[in-house]
Amino acid sequence: MAAETITTLDRVLKEFYPAQGIVNQLNIDTFLLDKVEKAKRFQNVGGRYLYKPARFGLSGGVGPRAENVALPTPQSNTYDDIQIPVRFHYGVIQVTGPVMAVSKSDKQAFAEALALTMDSMYDEFRLVANIMLYGWGSGIIGVVSSVSGAVITLKNDIHPINWFYEGQRLSVYDSDEVTIDAGVTDPINVTDVDLDLRTVTVNSGTSIDANDVLVIAGALNSAPQGLLGAVDDGTYVSTYFGISRSARARWKAVVDANGTAAKYGNTSRRAITGNLIQTALDKQRLRAGAARPVDQIISSLGVRRMYWNGLSPDRRFDSAIYDGGWEMLKFSNGDRTIPWFGDEYAPRYTLFGLHTATVPAGKGKKSDKIQDEEVLAVYEALPPDWDTATGSELKQVYSGAAFVDAVGAFLKWYFNFGSCRPNLFLRMDDLSES
Repeated sequence: MAAETITTLDRVLKEFYPAQGIVNQLNIDTFLLDKVEKAKRFQNVGGRYLYKPARFGLSGGVGPRAENVALPTPQSNTYDDIQIPVRFHYGVIQVTGPVMAVSKSDKQAFAEALALTMDSMYDEFRLVANIMLYGWGSGIIGVVSSVSGAVITLKNDIHPINWFYEGQRLSVYDSDEVTIDAGVTDPINVTDVDLDLRTVTVNSGTSIDANDVLVIAGALNSAPQGLLGAVDDGTYVSTYFGISRSARARWKAVVDANGTAAKYGNTSRRAITGNLIQTALDKQRLRAGAARPVDQIISSLGVRRMYWNGLSPDRRFDSAIYDGGWEMLKFSNGDRTIPWFGDEYAPRYTLFGLHTATVPAGKGKKSDKIQDEEVLAVYEALPPDWDTATGSELKQVYSGAAFVDAVGAFLKWYFNFGSCRPNLFLRMDDLSES
């Protein structure tokens, strides 16, 4: 006697979908983007720059004198122009009419196609902005170590593997970071990312060479500034917001490296210690003063872990050195306790010490008032939103002069990121993560 089985009744049995919605598998946290504030009181000059004057020197008309002699002769104060260029960030979608029609209800699809596509683009739009806020305006997100077929192994440098994701589009440039690699189709698409092996699989790896640089497609030197550009001494950005760091040393942040600071970090790294951090904090105090201390530390997870591991002998004490497990550590520098955050999107082997407060000084000290532009902030010419220049978010798609049964839309954000007082910050490079 033949018995019916799941196999024999396969065409009869239904599939059951218990709930609507899509399960996201990507890490789309935007820690830094969520924390930064918008700058106020800037001047938008002619639409080209966000402008602020900066004072770099005093008059020299001060000093003790003997009785009845000529008083000091003042010179002019020294000023320079901070010019913050506007960068343009976009996210584009396109959806056909048929797919919108067949996905309108829960019975037809897990999610309505247009809403799902727009929501997904909003997530990606913010994710890429968050990645760029850690960079230096170049759009570079990795350097090739080797290639096997279509699998790229990244160099063991500062670039986090989390800067890559499936579906991402990349341009490949030669090691000079200027010339596009002529042997590689532009752009290439990321099809897989191995977070442990630090490998990126693309749709075509042919002719990609060791030391090539991987760039967000079309974004070379068009990205907004980020922490590596703001908290810098010229290693990444020699002229920051229109002012040369070699000509004006006060325009440099504190950068502490294992020897001479190197782009993407030195291969020789050192253990992180309390004394190493305190030395960098003291250098920042020398430039910024007591009213503008480092009040937040951000580092890679590996750097934070190694510092936490070094505190092991003190775990039996109920102290303010660290608390709360892995969400936040605290570093005590003698004057205050500084919260320490680890972020998986922060550059590897790197620590940033930031001043984030905007607290005015006491009465009668107007020159000491901390301005919004001194802290790291978003300089915004147009807030992020879907374009409605045509009267609607949705645009008709064309093929030449002919209509296509599809609509498109794009997000846009005109902004930049940084500080008008980069010497308030510090960066420590070449810190061991193991």
